[in-house]
Amino acid sequence: FGDTVPKHRVRRCTAAVDACDGMLCIGSSLAVHSAFRFVQHADRKGIPIAILNVGETRAEVNGLDILKIEASAGATLHHLVKLYESTGPK
Repeated sequence: FGDTVPKHRVRRCTAAVDACDGMLCIGSSLAVHSAFRFVQHADRKGIPIAILNVGETRAEVNGLDILKIEASAGATLHHLVKLYESTGPK
C-alpha cells in the first residue's frame, strides 16, 4: 500500500486482463488505484466485470458497468465450493 507497482508487473497484469473473458474482483473496495486501474482497463475493453464485496466499491462510485454481488467473500466462496463439490464434474 502506497508503494509504486513495478512497470513490468503492471504490463503483465494488463496483458492478463486483455486475455480474459471476464473479471471477478473478490473482497476489494478497489480504493487503491493499483487495483482499480485493471478494472478500468477491463471496462474500456468491454470485458464483463463482477465484484463480490460487502460495501460500495470505487467501480460503483465511478459508474462502471459491473455486476455487483453484495455478500461476504468468505461465506460466498465457501458455499460455491460446497455446491461445486456436490454437483460438479466427477
